[in-house]
Amino acid sequence: NVRKNDYLGIGFNALQDQAGASRLKRTKGQANLSFMKYLGGNKEKDFYLVAGAQAGIGQHSLDWSDLWFSGQYDAGNEVINFGLPSGEVESRTGGVYPDFSAGLLWYLVGTDFSFYAGGAIYHLNTPNISIFATGVDRLQRRYVGHFGGEVGITKYLSVLPAASVFFQGPSTDINIGTNFRYTSGDADDLALRIGAWAHVSGKENGVAFEAVTVTSMLEMKTWTLGLSYDINTSQLTPASNARGAFEVSFTYIMPA
Repeated sequence: NVRKNDYLGIGFNALQDQAGASRLKRTKGQANLSFMKYLGGNKEKDFYLVAGAQAGIGQHSLDWSDLWFSGQYDAGNEVINFGLPSGEVESRTGGVYPDFSAGLLWYLVGTDFSFYAGGAIYHLNTPNISIFATGVDRLQRRYVGHFGGEVGITKYLSVLPAASVFFQGPSTDINIGTNFRYTSGDADDLALRIGAWAHVSGKENGVAFEAVTVTSMLEMKTWTLGLSYDINTSQLTPASNARGAFEVSFTYIMPA
């Protein structure tokens, strides 16, 4: 708490993943800073504005030790000879790149309703993420817009609609849906959320309805446990038989 009703947030996140026979590895670390400013209000509602920024570094690398190319095929013995030159670029690790992002969020909190709307721009500097030391592969800026809120229907039941839109190069992603929240009315008691969400994507060749996600959550005062399942509705439906994947989430909120 910087001053009364104003808050400063600091965070850090790190990620490393590896995929495929080439062991394509992505490594990144980012620092996050946000400031929430109280804009004023009255007995019925309060207004806030949040500004956030993210700065970090990353690196992409590739391991070619298990890959072979046509120049390494020994036709006489009908085997792959890894000792032969591949004829490909031998650089397997790109340089360390900086990455910057920023965003704004406005929201109000009322006695029986709340609303938020915000946006962010990721990869402001369009970093070069090439896996080759001398290559150029610019990461395009990603534009994000989102809004949502909670509206009380009765003393015990409320609805939480929300939507988010992502734009990056020729691609668009839209997620829209709602949750219903039931509680006994006591802030310390267990609350239950159930809902459904639609995922739509857009590319140069048109718009596709990708998936429906059903969700459920259990809430306590300081933690939330969630379970969701994706129902595949994309062109992969014949292969997946509409099956998606389960996702489990856990959120803990440290008391102020």
